[in-house]
Amino acid sequence: RLHAEVLAGNPGAHQRLDRLGRFMFEPEGLGMAYREEANHSVAQAYATRTANCLTFTLLFVALARQADLDVAPQEIEETLAWRQADGTLYLSNHVNAVVRIGSRRYIVDVAGDNVIARDAPAPISDERLMSHYYNNLAVQRLEQGDNVAGLALADTALALDPAYASHWSNAGVLHLRNGDIASAE
Repeated sequence: RLHAEVLAGNPGAHQRLDRLGRFMFEPEGLGMAYREEANHSVAQAYATRTANCLTFTLLFVALARQADLDVAPQEIEETLAWRQADGTLYLSNHVNAVVRIGSRRYIVDVAGDNVIARDAPAPISDERLMSHYYNNLAVQRLEQGDNVAGLALADTALALDPAYASHWSNAGVLHLRNGDIASAE
């Protein structure tokens, strides 16, 4: 569908970006809708037509690269978003994509209207983006009380991006909830 609906007729970069945006959001295309809790794989997002900012960015970056656009994931590390559930405080960051065409930059963000950012987005690596995905899955397992599965997912997140402090913190919480104080430290 990408080749037929976005790339047909060999459009220029601006037209490819416009077509891709319409393809992502319009009901005739993928009709993607934002749902904060929709931490899906790309295949699940395609099937459900829902995504959180991370899943949407994964899907958009993959399609934009297929459309030969200069695209990169970005992160807003400090947002004014948090929640508390069952004695655990959850802080959120936010990701989106930036497309560069010549000297212009275009930000593509499924939830930009829902985010209050403390700082500007900064480019991140694909490894960091995937690390966030596995970290989100680890946190979901934490919420479900499945700390063993959560630790395995946290290990994957840390293997992808061992320098990201928040993922170490989440792994520490999982170890603590699993009764392993030494590993939590």
